[in-house]
Amino acid sequence: MPHLKTLRRPNLPRVQRPPGPVDGENGLDWGAAGWAGLAAGAAFVLVQTFSGLVFGGGGSEEAVRRLASVALGEIALAAGTPLTPLVFFAAAAVHIPLSLIYARVLAAMIHGMGPARSLAAGALFGAALYYVNYHVISEVFPWFVSARGPAALVSHLVFGLLAAGIYERLTRPADRR
Repeated sequence: MPHLKTLRRPNLPRVQRPPGPVDGENGLDWGAAGWAGLAAGAAFVLVQTFSGLVFGGGGSEEAVRRLASVALGEIALAAGTPLTPLVFFAAAAVHIPLSLIYARVLAAMIHGMGPARSLAAGALFGAALYYVNYHVISEVFPWFVSARGPAALVSHLVFGLLAAGIYERLTRPADRR
C-alpha cells in the first residue's frame, strides 16, 4: 500500500499588525455613537413636537404619523385614523434605527475633530439630513413635502448638534474632561 502523505499547514511567517492603536483604543466608539443617536433621536422628537407647534406644521401627532407612514404608508396619515399602538410602534421602528445609523455615520465623520469642529459638522450634518429627508426622500414619500419648513429644519439641526456633542463628550479622554 502506498504511503499517504498527510496535509500539513505550511510554516509561514506570521504577519504582525502595523503599529498603532488597538481596536477600539483611540478609534471610533460605536457604543458612544449609539448612545448619542438614541439621545439625539429622543430630543429630535421633542423638538419636532414643540417647534411644530411654534412654527406651524403640526405637533406630536403629525410627527408620529409621518414617521409611521414610512413603514405603514399613507394610511397612517389619513384623517380619522386613530393613533394606535401600531402607529407608535411603526414610528419608533423607523425613527430609532435611523437615529442610530445617522449618529454612527456622523461619528465616523467627526471622530477626532475636537469639540468646536464636531459641533459645526453636526449642524451641517443635520442640515444635510433635513435636505435628504424632505427634498430627496419626499420623491418616494410625497406627503413629506408638506412638512418642509422651519420646524423640521430646527429639529434636524438639533439632532446633528446633539449627536455630535454627545459623541464628542462620551469619547473625550478623562484628562480633557
